[in-house]
Amino acid sequence: DDKDMLHLGQNIMFLGSVLINLEHFDKALECYRFSNIIFQARYGPDHLTIAENLHQCGFILETLSGSPSYQNQLDEAHDLLTEALRIRKLHLVESHPDLEETMLCLGRVHHKLGHRRNALNFLTGAVRARDARLGRRNARLDDADALLQVGQLQQQSGNLRQSLSSFEDCLHIRQEFLGQDHPSCGELLFFIGNLLREAGDLDLAQERFQESLIILEKTCADSDEVADVLFSLGVLHTEQKKYSEALDAYVRSLHIRRSRGASNITIAEILNNIGLT
Repeated sequence: DDKDMLHLGQNIMFLGSVLINLEHFDKALECYRFSNIIFQARYGPDHLTIAENLHQCGFILETLSGSPSYQNQLDEAHDLLTEALRIRKLHLVESHPDLEETMLCLGRVHHKLGHRRNALNFLTGAVRARDARLGRRNARLDDADALLQVGQLQQQSGNLRQSLSSFEDCLHIRQEFLGQDHPSCGELLFFIGNLLREAGDLDLAQERFQESLIILEKTCADSDEVADVLFSLGVLHTEQKKYSEALDAYVRSLHIRRSRGASNITIAEILNNIGLT
């Protein structure tokens, strides 16, 4: 009867959540698709259980979008998440965590589809919803990833100061959760340095590059990331007309690239900059 079918759908949906936690995404997707048929028949289209089901299907498709068999399913992920968001907005306040969760996922989908403006709108909306509910002091590590994506989209759109604010907020969260010397903090300081150089604040950009270099060299002094920072320092010093410091940075970057078997194009780019210094 209907009660037994509903109970079956709930059990299958619960199994899907367990499979997600185990990262068995293909099987989890099957569970959510099957249980959704039961719930649609029992509840109709606007029930919150339907929204949860659609969200999880969209989340799985977005998560698997990097694998060859799922590369063309981002459009379906977009449609499922859009419908989940519509239903959740019918029932939930704007700062509800479920709305935030769906907006974050939709932002990632739009980003992968190349829809920068829509991605930015959803990601910033999710961050605002969390801030309204808990405040930035209660930020989670996941919020740092969202802020990083927002900052990258703002930078691509030419909103450099807004992007800098997002990157700095992301950095503060990472430092709080991971420690100031974590490699991901060094990577983010490198992003901030490039952004500051792009905005014309060369002295502060130099400080951020040097802070980044100190952190990244602790992890691996001859890594590609260290070579990237050194190359950017070389460009910065050239713009500052500090040619001897620029040459030193380029040579160190070149040494790392050669030791790691970099492509001829990468080596040629460094050599060209050395020749112009």
